[in-house]
Amino acid sequence: SLSDANSLLRAASLQLSSHLRDSKLQTEVICLLKNERNFFVRQEAIKSAGLMKNLGAKNDLEKIIANDQREHEERALAIQSLVFLMDDAKREEVVILSQSARGGFRELACQLILEMELKDDIDLILPFLKDHRREVRKAALETIGSLRIHTFRGKDILAEVVPMLQDIDPKVAITAAWVLLLNDQECGKKALFDFIDHKDKEVRLFATGAFVKSGKYGLAYMKEAFQKTRDPFVKMNLSIGLIGQQEFVESACNALY
Repeated sequence: SLSDANSLLRAASLQLSSHLRDSKLQTEVICLLKNERNFFVRQEAIKSAGLMKNLGAKNDLEKIIANDQREHEERALAIQSLVFLMDDAKREEVVILSQSARGGFRELACQLILEMELKDDIDLILPFLKDHRREVRKAALETIGSLRIHTFRGKDILAEVVPMLQDIDPKVAITAAWVLLLNDQECGKKALFDFIDHKDKEVRLFATGAFVKSGKYGLAYMKEAFQKTRDPFVKMNLSIGLIGQQEFVESACNALY
């Protein structure tokens, strides 16, 4: 079925293959990784390569990451898959990635530090807060926030995050607000709340997702936004977050209904 003419069957077969490690399946996944033309099937091939620990796909994944012409979704998936293939990462390897001219490899450095909790190597990605690529800035913020690092060797990291609330890219600014929210910074809470009313629906939903991801730290603002918003999609996402926190459960269920 991996070579079936129906793209849905190829995608479903790749999802099943990701749970197996047979050599024939691994070879076929690499083949699809190189030659598949359907965007969604190609995404499944990238994911499967990582989940099935397909070491033979390493070079192809690196090529995807290095190719700025590829869709960002594909490069992001390739980064995740490459992290799955690595059991550990030495500082010198992260140094090489962090100094790469390719934005995808700088993102990979962030992902490695995050997934392997290399907190002592956080200094390697602090310069990324001013990187010229928005994806790299966002990846650095996600790593700092997820690892809950606010100072490093006496350096106040949050002081460098605050100016990023004015980032030209709304998703970077929202991620900066999320980092500050996790550290109980009032400016982060206000900025994130303001994005709930953004004119762009995608930005509103991304801000809502940041509130949900913040858990108890954004609970008070989630409640307020839930009662205030008239956007059904924002309300749906907030409902899921509130149910997860066991707050406003009946109202949230009614909203989803």
